[in-house]
Parts: sequence; C-alpha cells; structure tokens
Amino acid sequence: MKRVRGMRKLLMQPVMWLAALLTLGFIVTSGPVYADSCVNHTICTFDLTHSNVTQLDGAIDVRVTWDNTYTFTKLSIQWISGGPGTPKFISEFGYNSSVAVTSISGGGLFADWTATSNSNIDGFGTFATDEQRPDGGFGISSPIVFTLANKITDIPANDHNADFVVHVGGYPSGCSGFVSDGTSSGPTSNSSCGTSVPEPSASLLLGIGLLGIGLVSHWGTKLMRSKA
Repeated sequence: MKRVRGMRKLLMQPVMWLAALLTLGFIVTSGPVYADSCVNHTICTFDLTHSNVTQLDGAIDVRVTWDNTYTFTKLSIQWISGGPGTPKFISEFGYNSSVAVTSISGGGLFADWTATSNSNIDGFGTFATDEQRPDGGFGISSPIVFTLANKITDIPANDHNADFVVHVGGYPSGCSGFVSDGTSSGPTSNSSCGTSVPEPSASLLLGIGLLGIGLVSHWGTKLMRSKA
C-alpha cells in the first residue's frame, strides 16, 4: 500500500510542475502591454522598433518621450539608431489622440507642419492625429517637441496595436520607412535599406529539409553497405 501511494506521488509531481509552468506562462504571456499611458507629473519613454520595411524591422529605434510634468503634454520624437547609416530627417508623426498640437520646437516653423485627422498611415492603421512637413533635417541629432492643447494621460492603441508612428528618411542610400510600436499589415522589402532577411518560417523549413536529406542519405548509405 505504501509503495502504491509513493508511485502516485511520483506520478503526480510532473503533473504539478507542468501545471505550475503553465500557470506561470499564462501570467507572463497573458496579453501584450501597449505604450498607451503616462500618469500626471511623469516622463515616459517608448521605443518604436517595428517598421513597414523588412530590413528596418527590429533594427531601428525611434524614441517617443511623453512628458507630463508641464501644464500641457509634450511629445518628443528622435531617431536613436538603426538603418544604413544616419538619416537626415523625420517628416511625419502620427499619434492616436484627437488632442491637437499647439506648438512645435526643434522641427522648424510651426506653419510648415500640416495636421490631418483620422489618417491611415502606411499599414499601421488609423491615427487620430497626423502631423507632416516637407523634409527639413529635424529629429535626428535633437528631438522634435510637439506641445499639445492640454494634458493627456492615455492614448488608446488602434486596431494595429499602435499608439505612435514616425516616418524616417534621408539615408545616404535612399532608404526610408515608417516606424511604430504597432504592427504593419503589409511589410515590404526595400533594397536601398540593406539585405533582406529571410522569414524565420522559411529558414526553419529549409533547415528541416536539409536535415531530412541528410538523414535519408545517411540511412541509404548504411542500407547499401549492409546489403553488400
């Protein structure tokens, strides 16, 4: 009887460990957290690393600084790193809030910027506010600061899980692309942005195929030797 109970206990241990791991996995991966809030009297930073250009996706960093230490919210954007060299400008900034921009510093004349509402921005979904200007050489060595009409502490993610989107351009090679905290619905390759990286699924299938060919060759050789 003691032996049976001991066996049950041993059999139950892997089940208990599996349940614990599944629970931990659920807690850790129960859902993504989006960059959509910054409480009052706080400065929050968010790094945009997802691009609609496959060569830039995950290899570029544009930082958004959300400053709520003033009476009004200030949103600053600046290229940090990534891409084939150093770009020359940031020419577009979209954010998913209808609170308008009242002044801009570090980005040339305020009159050079054009604001539109509910704009669908290059595969990253619709943003409540979209600020654009002609190429001006801003946002690279220093940030462009957008001061809003009032203070906001929440920006809802759109249907592409995006709160912000920025256009970076003027690389020496002619490369340019949009960068966001969301996911593009139509990423494309741009040869001027570097060498295209194969999709992980394609690499995995290639590896499995080569492994299969190797195994067939190995066992085929052994079979021929055994018959000889």
